Amino acid sequence: MIQTLRAGVLRHGPFIVLAVCLWAVFQLNVGGIAPGKFFETFQANGQARVMGGILADDLGMDKRGANLGKVYLEPFDEDGSIGQTYTAFNHPDRVTAGDLRFADYPTQYGLQQPVYGFLHANTALDSLAALQLIPSLLTAVVLVALFRRYLVIFGPRFATLFLLGMALSPWFIAFARNLYWNPFVLLLPALAAAFLYSAEGVWKRRLLLVAVGAAVTLKCLINYEYLTCVAVLAAAVFMVGPYFDPRRTDPRPDFLMAATVMAVCVAGFVVAFLIHAGARGDTLLEGIRSMYEQDIARRTYGDASRFTGEAAESLRATPLDVFRIYLFDWPERRRMIIPGKLFLVMLAVALAGLAWMFVARHPARARNFWLLSVYAFVPFSWYLFAKGHSYTQTHINFVLLYIGFLPALIYVVMDVAVMAVKQARALWPKARVA
Repeated sequence: MIQTLRAGVLRHGPFIVLAVCLWAVFQLNVGGIAPGKFFETFQANGQARVMGGILADDLGMDKRGANLGKVYLEPFDEDGSIGQTYTAFNHPDRVTAGDLRFADYPTQYGLQQPVYGFLHANTALDSLAALQLIPSLLTAVVLVALFRRYLVIFGPRFATLFLLGMALSPWFIAFARNLYWNPFVLLLPALAAAFLYSAEGVWKRRLLLVAVGAAVTLKCLINYEYLTCVAVLAAAVFMVGPYFDPRRTDPRPDFLMAATVMAVCVAGFVVAFLIHAGARGDTLLEGIRSMYEQDIARRTYGDASRFTGEAAESLRATPLDVFRIYLFDWPERRRMIIPGKLFLVMLAVALAGLAWMFVARHPARARNFWLLSVYAFVPFSWYLFAKGHSYTQTHINFVLLYIGFLPALIYVVMDVAVMAVKQARALWPKARVA
């Protein structure tokens, strides 16, 4: 028994320790990776909508069918309502409950709000910091679990880079404890898909496919942001994994499963969308129409003439305009991990190195091509399909570059560097003889 316990500690202990360390980083910014003010204030608006919904429930306010929203003192001001919501939540003695009003936010279903509201009302988790322990812990656990699966599928180098891409990203650290974002739900479908990749048995695979779809439904009921990234990240293991495993000589069955996973992700979204539409309008069709006209069209490719200001400008922009923003126009958004100019140099080296690998028929050429291509599509799928959102939300959407793409880029650059060194060593004796 002692030997079994010791084996269990050796097998699981390092991952438990890693999860606890990540939890401390996500909850307390241990190590100061994220700038202090950035960590404390990042996405306060989104989090205020969860806090406002909790307060409205506590005070018995009419929420007009919404879960999310902010409380405010008249007259309403978008920025001012953030501080008012935080004050009312953290210091209820400083406001008069009867003076508060509720500004609903029906754009998201906001499933997290009633969950956190229940915990706030019925447990010791009755402060903002206490509630934030939940998303920070779950994000740490899910990320470490995904890292553990990727160690098996991709090997230690890419698995470690994937983990560090988020663990050392000030953006992801700031997201991790936010009551609105709950980024563990962004990773859950990928975790289920990683188990599916190695699963044997028809029923086990079917249950894991259901788990992928359920995880996507949960993600969408919390928020819809980055849905395409979630789907691509989940399917990526089947498009890239076979090139890391010499035993899987025929990638076609895995690519078929990748398509199946994508289809299941779409089904998961549809389920959440219909639930939300039913709550959004008096009828299901009215809810669908409202969600498309007020939310989907504004964030994707709607008619610019129906909107004003920044929304109209984003709809007139082309996908290339959006790509330019995230690749060239805002290098300072990347400086907290890799300087913008270095990022572009690395991208150029990776692309040139891939071309070199194909010319030289390098054995890793297919692996690196699929690795970089698929994980690049994680962020760029959102920049493409959610063009309107990506054009306006540059203060948050740079986080997507660190979820798979930056690790894949570094991985390929490392391979190119090794190849260049070997080529130089091979040529050096010839040069000396000449």
